[in-house]
Amino acid sequence: MKGHIPEKSNAPGGLRITIIEAKPMFAKGISATIEEGWPGAIINILKPQDISTPHAEKPDLILFSVESDPEKKAQQQVSALTNAYPGAKVILYDNQDDLKMLPYLLKLGISGYLISNFDAAELKLCIQTVFDDRRYISNEIVWDYLNREHSRSDHADPAKVQKLSKMEDVVANHLINGLSVTQIAKTMDRQLSTISTVKAKIFRKLRVNNIVDLKEKIQATPGQ
Repeated sequence: MKGHIPEKSNAPGGLRITIIEAKPMFAKGISATIEEGWPGAIINILKPQDISTPHAEKPDLILFSVESDPEKKAQQQVSALTNAYPGAKVILYDNQDDLKMLPYLLKLGISGYLISNFDAAELKLCIQTVFDDRRYISNEIVWDYLNREHSRSDHADPAKVQKLSKMEDVVANHLINGLSVTQIAKTMDRQLSTISTVKAKIFRKLRVNNIVDLKEKIQATPGQ
C-alpha cells in the first residue's frame, strides 16, 4: 500500500517535521528529500543538544541521528525526545552495526530505524511506512541480525566457504564498493527484496556478518 501523509496535521497548511542532526550538510540533504516527497511540509532543523528543550511547534515526525558513543546514550536520547514531543513519530538513523540497542529502542516506541548510508528512496519508503502506522527497519539491519543469528546456530565447518554465483558476485562487489541494497537494486534493475535475499545468501555462503568482513573475505579468497 502506498504511504500517505496523515489526512489531518496539527500544522496549518502542512506536516511538521523536525530533523535533529549535528551535520548541517546531512540535515540539508534530508530536508531536500522530504520537500521533494512531501511538498508543503514545515521542516525544523535542531542540534542534538536541543533535544530536551520543548519547542512551541510540536512536530508530527522527528528524524534523529543517534550519537555513537560507548556509553549507549541512545535510550536516554529517545526518552528525552518522547518526553519533549509526546505523540510525535520518531525515526532514528545510526552508523553503528551493534544491534543490541534495537530491541530497547523499539520498546521505547520508535517508529523507524535506518543505518546512516540510506539513500533518498529508502528515506521516503521509511517515512511512508511510518505514516501508514507501521514500523520500518532498514533491510541492512534486518539481514545483519538474521545472519548473526544464523552464524550462532551454524555448526558446519567454519573454514568451508561456498563459491558465489555470478549474480551474487556482482552484488558482493557492489556492497564492498559502498552501495546500499537500494542503490544496487536500481543499478541492476531488480526488486529491492531480490537484492536483499541475494545479500543474505552471500553473507551465509561466505560466513560473514558485515560489509567489512565481506570485503576482507573476498580479497582473501581467490576466485571470489
